[in-house]
Amino acid sequence: MSSTAERDWEDIDWSRHPNYSAGVATEVETIVRILNIAHVDTVNQSVYIKASLNLYWTDPRLAEREKQTPGAKLPSMIWGPWPELSNGLVGLQQDLLAKGLHDKTLGQMNAIIIWEGEINNPMNLRDFPFDLDFIDFIFVNERATLGLPGDADSFKIVGQMNSFRLTKLKPDSAFRLKAAIPDFCEAGEAPPFMCLYQWDGVIPEWNLVGYRERAATFPVPKGGTKEAWVFAVLIERKSAYYFWKAVLPLSLVMFFSCGIGIFAVDDLANRMSMGTTMFLASFATLYVVGAELPKTHFLTSIDQVVVATLLFLALMAANSWVCYSIAESGLRDTAEAINWVVLFACPVVYVAVVLMAFLPAIERKGKALRQVSLTGAMENASRSSKNPAGAAADGE
Repeated sequence: MSSTAERDWEDIDWSRHPNYSAGVATEVETIVRILNIAHVDTVNQSVYIKASLNLYWTDPRLAEREKQTPGAKLPSMIWGPWPELSNGLVGLQQDLLAKGLHDKTLGQMNAIIIWEGEINNPMNLRDFPFDLDFIDFIFVNERATLGLPGDADSFKIVGQMNSFRLTKLKPDSAFRLKAAIPDFCEAGEAPPFMCLYQWDGVIPEWNLVGYRERAATFPVPKGGTKEAWVFAVLIERKSAYYFWKAVLPLSLVMFFSCGIGIFAVDDLANRMSMGTTMFLASFATLYVVGAELPKTHFLTSIDQVVVATLLFLALMAANSWVCYSIAESGLRDTAEAINWVVLFACPVVYVAVVLMAFLPAIERKGKALRQVSLTGAMENASRSSKNPAGAAADGE
């Protein structure tokens, strides 16, 4: 290549994105890797995550330069996408793991970015503890400069505001929630230490269900909107913990309180003593599990059971006072009848209230899971028709 042509390449502003002159955003293909999800905090509505994003984009300028000057090094300052997690909390770390020219002849670049820390995770807790949660990874494009000084092929990637758009997952990529080792380790796209990170897909208190992806727009403070790509992992809460640690103890306290009936209706001291003991036992149970319950301005499903338990215990105490007053007025038979009606009716009504609180939540959860399963099956069928090889890889 002549010296004049070489000066032409040197004069190019590589910090501009490839489609700058055309006035359109550069399409960036993505592959997301979930390396870890831990400590889903219901009370603070946050979650600890570790995830990486493989980015692939084409820079026609590099392909053209490769034809004229084969083997030329990458420019010292070259454009590249730098998405950020917009729902990241303070302390979330974002680092560039790898970068380079993926295909010289096509001018295809790639970079791997990793995030580790806590992200905001708003939850719909009305059906707690029979709820589902979508952990959203909201990727947006931001202005940034990144690089790894000291690399043998050291160069920097410059990202410009609104200069790129993240597209859907690459059709031939297999996203596995329980994948032990990320695919890019085998492809040599990441440093060796990266391949040591493994995740078995286990999240304490939760089950992994599936994932979804969508494009979204968000308003910005100064007006207008910002494009985003949202990748969401669906998880299902394991409700057995709350049944054994909260619902069952409270229910036993409620049923034990029916033992008030062994005392005569005019034995107010013993009846009130037992009622008070049961009431204190219920508060002790709530004190133990209270830290695990969400702080909301509305009653969740389990809150309804808690409130029902306290109200029924209060009703049992009120029944003792009423029956004692009636017996003292000379109507002992009437007091006995009222006492036994209340003692038998309260447990039956209590069970009905618990079922009314839990069954609709369980039904909504089942309906949501069936919908997710149906949607996933349709997406897999669509992917199979478009890319049989990729679909076969997913089924491995």
